[in-house]
Amino acid sequence: MMRRGTILFIAVLGTCFGLGTGLRAPDQQEAFFAVRVYVDSGDDALAAYQAEVVISDGGASLVGVEGGNADAFTRAPYYDPRALHDGAGRVVIADFIRGSTPAPKGDVHVATLHFYGSIDAPMNAALHASGSGADNRIRAAVRLEPIERSVP
Repeated sequence: MMRRGTILFIAVLGTCFGLGTGLRAPDQQEAFFAVRVYVDSGDDALAAYQAEVVISDGGASLVGVEGGNADAFTRAPYYDPRALHDGAGRVVIADFIRGSTPAPKGDVHVATLHFYGSIDAPMNAALHASGSGADNRIRAAVRLEPIERSVP
């Protein structure tokens, strides 16, 4: 037989975690999903970039950051680790080539970002800076490509 305090605790716990509270619309599923970040430098070599990715309306939280598949950008890019701990749907990522690694050209996969939240949340990206090295700015564009969605 449960005590009255136990039932109250379970009700409060369920409310805190959004269980059975109707806080989320039934058609919105929360899931882990990943997004590839590409920077298209066209015919110019891409030696450095800084991009911002935002998921609007608090629709998802950043849970992980990893590098891309281009030789020059396989390491995770630089980012503020608070973006992972604040439950933010916004992150600024940046990286540059070190050493003798050749700078890639064209559509370059520079990073993969992992999120948890609404799989239908609006998402956008902006490229703040891009360069070919030696203080040479280049025109480039950033794009996002969702790749994985797994509903828990």
